[in-house]
Amino acid sequence: MKDPLDMQPRAIDALCAIGSLGKYLSVTEAQMEEVWHIERHTLESRPPARDGEEHEQRWHDLNHLDDLYEAELYPVMRYSFIVLLHIFTETRLRSFCLDIQSERHVPVGVAELKGSAIDQTRTFLTKLAGVGVQDFPEKEWENLRTLQKVRDCVVHAYGRVKDSRDETFLRQLASNASGVSIDQQGRLQVDKGFCERQVANLHSLFERLVEAVGWA
Repeated sequence: MKDPLDMQPRAIDALCAIGSLGKYLSVTEAQMEEVWHIERHTLESRPPARDGEEHEQRWHDLNHLDDLYEAELYPVMRYSFIVLLHIFTETRLRSFCLDIQSERHVPVGVAELKGSAIDQTRTFLTKLAGVGVQDFPEKEWENLRTLQKVRDCVVHAYGRVKDSRDETFLRQLASNASGVSIDQQGRLQVDKGFCERQVANLHSLFERLVEAVGWA
């Protein structure tokens, strides 16, 4: 990759935007953890329990707080990030293809092709724009498809794996120590590492794209 000063503004914009998503994830994760610790400290700072009933109530409140963050607030926060990242990915891929269509005077646009945004992008760039994305690591495209399936489960089934059309895929994914798991209620859980790897994968893919079309 060339020095950023030698890159086209379109390439810089895309890569900087992806970097900002990574920073957004780090900030929201840190803020959630800080608030959790503050609330926990508040409960732990109550005056000493006067009897067994108050002591039991304190432990109940602490356990309830921990369960709230671990089972609800962290999962929902990461669900929202997955949805945001998926929207960003599809929007940026289509925008990238539109720029190439204009630059290379390609008569057929990406939106006229069949398939998902990922399939449309690969078909457009490879068969219509002459960009050799077929030589990119297949893992990068597979990661995008994984993101799409996780997002679909979140949006269409609120994370309930058994209600997802990709149930088999998601259960296999959860068994591979990939940062994705299924909780006791059958809901999909994603950890911070999964989100970070998806951002890193997108950044790597866009670096290859801007190099392949000569923007870097």
